[in-house]
Amino acid sequence: MKYNEFWRKHWFEHFVILVLFFFIGLTLLFCRKCYFEDFSGSLDRIAAPYEPPQSTMPTTPRVPDERSIPDRRIENGGDCGKFCVSLIWESKDDLDLIVRQPNGTTISVYRNGTTHDRSTEGKLDVDKNLEGTTLTTKPIENVTWDNPLMGNYVILVKLYKQNSTATSIPFKLSFEDDSGRTMTQSGKVSRGATERTFNISYPF
Repeated sequence: MKYNEFWRKHWFEHFVILVLFFFIGLTLLFCRKCYFEDFSGSLDRIAAPYEPPQSTMPTTPRVPDERSIPDRRIENGGDCGKFCVSLIWESKDDLDLIVRQPNGTTISVYRNGTTHDRSTEGKLDVDKNLEGTTLTTKPIENVTWDNPLMGNYVILVKLYKQNSTATSIPFKLSFEDDSGRTMTQSGKVSRGATERTFNISYPF
């Protein structure tokens, strides 16, 4: 009888104690779960500064201005004797200028050609973005003659090595004689079409 009386008098205190034990148990359970949870990634994302993703989208260099050819040729040590052919483009890609003269001799950096034909005094005197050299976005290749032959010249522009993400590479081709007369041709090369051929007769 005394035992029942004790519970009737102190039921509220016991109820509070049970509620406290219940919440303590929940707290311990939650903390145990947190202990094994890996929040390192979340912390890293909060702490690290935002870095925008690098663009890998293909680009297309702008079409070069043929008016810049004389200055670019001079800046790179090129010459224009009685006749010269100059190639310019606006990227770090490696384009090659290959010229077959009327005598059948090819002036180029390739094995089947020569960079200097003594019979015509034709030479490749500027070759920018050549593999192993410093690359520039203002390149030029130039072939000049002191004793050019009359007749047909076959000009080949070739994409030797692509160093950019360009979908295509526009270029300008200039022909100039010692009187200052010039002619220009435009074109573009790409991975799918690596060569363009032109014909020019000298004198023109």
